[in-house]
Amino acid sequence: MKVPGTLDQEVVRLTIHTALVSESDAVSARELTRVAAALDKQVIRDFGPLWGILATVDPVLNFEDIPVAFWPIII
Repeated sequence: MKVPGTLDQEVVRLTIHTALVSESDAVSARELTRVAAALDKQVIRDFGPLWGILATVDPVLNFEDIPVAFWPIII
């Protein structure tokens, strides 16, 4: 990706991975998955281009299962 104001240098952006996980029994796995998909779509479509960030939002069913490199979002 070319960044305005640079001398034709390529800028490599790493993807930020976030894990949406619920610690509440009130949120079902189905609801968690649906919300994560909606947030992921919004991040890719709206947030990412505006802020110049590549990011994902993935549902994770248990806190212990969050991958090491992921940023947790806990409900």
